[in-house]
Amino acid sequence: MASRSSTQNLLTAIIIAKNEEVHIADAIRSLLWAHEVLVVVDPSSTDRTRELAESFGGNVRVALHPFDGYASQRNWSIEAASHPWIFMVDADERPSPELVESLQRLLRQGPKRDAYQVYRRNFMLGRELKYGGQANDRVVRFFRRELRYDVRLVHEEIRGGKPLGHLDGYLAHFTFRDWTHYLDKMHRYAVLGGQQALLSGAKAGPVSLFLRPLARFIKQFLWRMGFLDGMPGALYAVLASASVFLKYAVLWDLQRQKRSARSSAASTPSSPCLAQGNPA
Repeated sequence: MASRSSTQNLLTAIIIAKNEEVHIADAIRSLLWAHEVLVVVDPSSTDRTRELAESFGGNVRVALHPFDGYASQRNWSIEAASHPWIFMVDADERPSPELVESLQRLLRQGPKRDAYQVYRRNFMLGRELKYGGQANDRVVRFFRRELRYDVRLVHEEIRGGKPLGHLDGYLAHFTFRDWTHYLDKMHRYAVLGGQQALLSGAKAGPVSLFLRPLARFIKQFLWRMGFLDGMPGALYAVLASASVFLKYAVLWDLQRQKRSARSSAASTPSSPCLAQGNPA
């Protein structure tokens, strides 16, 4: 039976996946150094994601769980992990050799923090995006199993774990697969972002709908010099501003529907209350 000292610094690398047959095999291969690789597949996947993941065997374990939100899916996968340390990776991300070495060194020595962040390098249309704010992209992906993601519809983050530690190396993020996939993801995130904004009490009006997207483009493409990334940088800035527009358009429509529902409820006459009594 393994002693506590031999098991307390073991790691489970987690991938949540749905229709990721393009990426899943390479993603798993990049994590085979981990003590366990847990691939959580949405049963509604229609491609070979599950089959490809199960073909690895060994330290790769596949679990099925219906997708009910990014944060909920990640939190369920943490519960299902076998080891006390978690390395959370998306199917379109790959750890660099320096990052793997940094993680292994920390596990040997014993991590001093509860959570660690890592620099993420984003690639689009065959080019790394080094400008437009991308140089500041850091994500928390290595943490104790006791921690959980905050329950948000989109852009979920780990709760607690501060002060954060820092990992060497980087995650390579291949955000663009093809136009159909990217635009579908952009639409999905915009709708979820609008819904989350409504829950957070945000408001959408002419300024949000028209000036926020313009401000996003100016900030990303000009102020943060996204133009130095060439055409991929220009396209990314345009798509980012379009995503902001869609988010606030969704929020505006949700507000409209909410006002309409309240108006309909207020204008609906209540049923008359008829007094019932015995005749004199």
